Amino acid sequence: MVLDDLSYIESIDRSGMRDILKGFSEQCARAIEMGKKMDIPSSITKGGINKVVVCGLGGSAIGGDILRTLFFDRKILIEVSRDYYLPSFVDRQTLIFAVSYSGNTEETISSFKQALSAGYPIVSMGSGGELQKLSRENRVPFIQVPSGMPPRCAIGFLSIPAVILLEKITGDYLFNYQELVEVISDMCKKYLPEESINNNLAKSIALRLKGKVPLIYGVNRLTDVVAHRLKTQFNENSKVIASWDVFPELN
Repeated sequence: MVLDDLSYIESIDRSGMRDILKGFSEQCARAIEMGKKMDIPSSITKGGINKVVVCGLGGSAIGGDILRTLFFDRKILIEVSRDYYLPSFVDRQTLIFAVSYSGNTEETISSFKQALSAGYPIVSMGSGGELQKLSRENRVPFIQVPSGMPPRCAIGFLSIPAVILLEKITGDYLFNYQELVEVISDMCKKYLPEESINNNLAKSIALRLKGKVPLIYGVNRLTDVVAHRLKTQFNENSKVIASWDVFPELN
C-alpha cells in the first residue's frame, strides 16, 4: 500500500510537511508560552476595548477566523478584514490586530498605516519584514513568530497568542492550555505516516476520498472555520464535501 510506504511518502514530501505537522503540538506549546510572556501595554489590555479587527490575508487571517468563532458569544466584537482599508465602524475602542506571517502583505501594511495615522490601538504579529520594522519605529507591540514554514502551517503561532491576548482584555479565560496540547499531541501520534493504514483513520479517509470530489460543510459560528480549513487542504479547484460521520473525532 502506497500510504504505508514511508520512502515513497518522503520522496514526494519535498517541503517537509510531515515534520511540520508532526511538530504541531510543540508549536502550540511554544505559542502558549509566547502568549503568556508577551508584553502588551495596560492601555490596551485595560483600555475599554470592545471591538477587535484582525487584518490579514490567506494563512495569516486564519487566526482571526478562529478568534471570531471562539469569542462570538462573548462581550467583544471580532471581525476579520482582508482589505486595504479598515471597516467604517472602527474607533478608539477598537483594537487593530495586524497579522502578516511574512510581514510584507500589502493589504495588512495599508490597514496598519491607516490605524497608526488615526491613533487607534494596534498590536501586530509576524515573522519580520516591513510590519516588524514599522512596529518598532512606532513603538507598536509586535508579537514575533518563528519563520520558515508555510503560513497555513503556522496556525498555532498565529492564533494562540491572540486568544491569550483577548482573554486578558475580556477577562474571559476560555481554555485549559495544558489539555489542549495533550489532545493535539495524542492526535498527531495517532495519525503519523508511520502508523499503518489498519490503525490510521487519516489514511482510511484518504482511501475513501480517492477518485471523489470532497464536499465539506460545517455549522456557522461553530465548525464553519474548521470546515473551511479542511476544504483548503484539498485542491483549491475542488468543490467542497464530507460529513461528520466521516470524521467522528471532529464531531
